[in-house]
Amino acid sequence: MIQNNKISVYGTTSLGCIENKTTACTRCLIAGNLLDNRTASSTKVIAMKSDSTGWVVNNRIGILSGTAPVTFAAGYHVGGNYYAAAAGVTAGTLL
Repeated sequence: MIQNNKISVYGTTSLGCIENKTTACTRCLIAGNLLDNRTASSTKVIAMKSDSTGWVVNNRIGILSGTAPVTFAAGYHVGGNYYAAAAGVTAGTLL
């Protein structure tokens, strides 16, 4: 579980705050976090291995470019997340 945290990073443009690269994470829960990738042209805050499973719900996300800040192909549920793709935006977009 990664829950109720504030994670702000200067990641890469395609990897951000939470990254799972080698072994699948099963039944993970990423919920209620403030996640922010401050790298110019960043497009991701969560990048999970393609066979990871679980939930990414109710997070607030900041990226500086793009429209798909979460990569979680086998996730059971990705919902209730809001993101903004630019600083100073007053309303987020629901994922």
